[in-house]
Amino acid sequence: MSLRAVVVDDEPLARKRLKRLLETHPSISVIGEAADGESACRLIDESRPDLVFLDVQMPGLTGFDVLARLQVRPRIIFITAHDEFAVRAFEEQAVDYLLKPVEPARLERALARLTPRAPTLDDERLDRLLQAVDRTRPAFRRIPVRTGARIALVEPSAIIFCRAEDKYAVIYTAEGEHVADRTIDELERSLDPEKFLRVHRSTIVNLEFVQELTAIEGGRFVIHLKDVAQTHLYASRAGAKTLRDRLGL
Repeated sequence: MSLRAVVVDDEPLARKRLKRLLETHPSISVIGEAADGESACRLIDESRPDLVFLDVQMPGLTGFDVLARLQVRPRIIFITAHDEFAVRAFEEQAVDYLLKPVEPARLERALARLTPRAPTLDDERLDRLLQAVDRTRPAFRRIPVRTGARIALVEPSAIIFCRAEDKYAVIYTAEGEHVADRTIDELERSLDPEKFLRVHRSTIVNLEFVQELTAIEGGRFVIHLKDVAQTHLYASRAGAKTLRDRLGL
């Protein structure tokens, strides 16, 4: 069985890693790749692949949005970054998935389950999957912060990074600093784990704002952010390992 495949992921390193792993499987031919949902829809409808490796969380259209828009519905293997809620839904609906960074043995098992008779995600199965995701995933709501007597609500997407200070967490956005009336641990639990990463016991970073990494002694990283202030953050040894795993380095 020879399958024509498309890789969809907004992270260039993740796409590169997966394509490199697929090179060892002569039965899989990667015919294209896409970095966002809109281009993925066009590529899949035009090339009509047999198989799509589809990232769940991407800027703009999510992987689920892409599926709902497709004119054709190929076999799908979802890719997700340690999202326990999506994983629970995938397992409940018997949908295959890969966790980032994709491991060769896990990819081998996913490919072994592909057969000509393997069912595709029709509208009914997709609806059941989306309902399962909604049941298991908490809502990532706006974060209340205090400014004097005022309480403002910060959209998670506006957060560049967060830092612990005493018993509170300070949220940094393009508009400035905001004190959240919660600890850094509580704040971490209220943020989307696919978009935010704890890189130090006192620091959470929005991965959308990570521009560059510099390795330093002790297995740590300096994280260069693409904000106006050109902020530099430090990832601990454990945080650097988590960051490498997430980015597939």
